[in-house]
Amino acid sequence: MSVEIDEKLKQSIVKYIKKDCKPENIIVVEQVIEEVLNSEEYKAMEFFWQKDGFEQVLKNREYSRGFVSRIMFEYHKPIVQFEILLEHCIFLIKKFKYPYKTLPNTCKVLNGIAARAVLITNEILCLIKNGFASGALARWRTLYEYSVISIFLVKFGEEYAKKYLAYKDIANYKEAKVYAQHSKTLQFNDISKSELEELKKKSDDAMLNYPDLNERDYSWAKPKVKNPTFKAIVEKTDIEYYEPFYKFACNYNHGGVNGLFFDLGQIHGLSEKDSIIIAQSNFGFTDPAQLTMRALLDIISALLSLNIDTEQLFQLVFLKNKIPEIAESFHEVEKDIEEREKCFRQQIK
Repeated sequence: MSVEIDEKLKQSIVKYIKKDCKPENIIVVEQVIEEVLNSEEYKAMEFFWQKDGFEQVLKNREYSRGFVSRIMFEYHKPIVQFEILLEHCIFLIKKFKYPYKTLPNTCKVLNGIAARAVLITNEILCLIKNGFASGALARWRTLYEYSVISIFLVKFGEEYAKKYLAYKDIANYKEAKVYAQHSKTLQFNDISKSELEELKKKSDDAMLNYPDLNERDYSWAKPKVKNPTFKAIVEKTDIEYYEPFYKFACNYNHGGVNGLFFDLGQIHGLSEKDSIIIAQSNFGFTDPAQLTMRALLDIISALLSLNIDTEQLFQLVFLKNKIPEIAESFHEVEKDIEEREKCFRQQIK
C-alpha cells in the first residue's frame, strides 16, 4: 500500500473516531476504503484470514478443552455441590403454591425473577466451569439486583409490585425512542410513527394511573424511597452489606479502571504488561460461587415467604447452611493451587 494511501487512511480513521465527519471528510473516507479494497495487500488478507486464523482457532479449542477438563477435575466436589444446591432450589420453585388470588402482581414478578435467577445461576456455573471468574462475578451483579428487588417487593407489598410491572410500559417507550434515534445509522428497520405513538400512549397511561411513576429507572419504588436509586432501594432491604462486592463487580460491567488491572482469576494481579494476555484461569471462583448461592437463596426466600410451609422452611434453612460448606470447598482447592504456584515460582527463581 502506498505511503499516500496509508496517510489518508490514518487521517480518515482519526477524523471518524473524533466524529469530525464533515461531508468532505466522509468522501475522503469512502475513497480510502475503495483504494484499500482494491489493493493487493487486502486481497492477500483473505488467504491469511482462513489459513492462520483457523489454525489458531483449532489450537485454542484444543487447549480450552484440556483446561476445562482440569478445572472440572480439581473443582469436582464444590461444583457438584453447587449444582446440587441449584437443583434443590429449582425443586422448591416448582413445588411452591403461589397465592395468586391475594397477591397476583407480586406472584407474577417473583415467578419471573425466580426463573431468571435459575438461568443466571446456570450462566455463572458455566463461566466458572470454563475458567472465567471475573465474568462470573459480573453476572452475579444482575442476580444481586434481582434479589434486592424481590426482597423490596415482598417487604412493602402488592402495590409496589403493580408499579414495578406498570413501569414496563415506560421502559418500552424509553428504549423505543433511543432505537428510533439511531436506527437509520445502524441500518435497522425504523419504528413506524403509529407504533411509537402507541408506545407513548401506554407510557403516559402508566404515569397517569400511578403518579409516582416517571422515566427514572427506579421510580416504581416511590414513595417508600423518596429519591429512588438502586442504592436507596438496597438500604430498605437490609442486605446492603453486599455493597463492596457489588461496587467491585461494577468494574467489569461498566468499564471501571479497576477492571483493567485486577482480575479475580489472576493470583498475582495484573500489570499493564500482562493485562493483554488475560485468559481462562483456574482461580478466583470462591467469591462468585458463594455470592451467587446467597443471592439465589435470597430470591427463593422472598418467594417462599409469600406462602411458606414448615417443610419448605426446613429445606430453606438446610440449603442456606450448606453455602459456607460449599464455599469452603472452593476455597480449599484455591489454597492448594496458590501453594503450588508459590512453589513453582520459587523453583524457577
